Amino acid sequence: MEQAWTREINEGEVEEEKNTVAQWIDEKCIVVEQANTMKIEPYYYLCVSNCYDHRDYLKENGFRWNGYGVKKAWVKKIPTQSLQKEEAKLLHLANIKVKVATKK
Repeated sequence: MEQAWTREINEGEVEEEKNTVAQWIDEKCIVVEQANTMKIEPYYYLCVSNCYDHRDYLKENGFRWNGYGVKKAWVKKIPTQSLQKEEAKLLHLANIKVKVATKK
């Protein structure tokens, strides 16, 4: 699940807002939460380049070529707390370049 729409509204406006958003996405994907209980998880984009020989490994491990708008790199979106674990998985890949990015 990914947060894509955030708006602070009064409780009386919730149904109208849900109906508006439901025009674009399935209503069962809409989650309404109170502002004081909402969880927003930060994430990074782990970008790997100079890795032609390792493309199969990267694809099998959730990386996308030119993913998330990053050009000429294999990219994986990861929660910030997983950064060290994900970087450790790449240590055995020879001659690669790894960069950590946030959303532009």
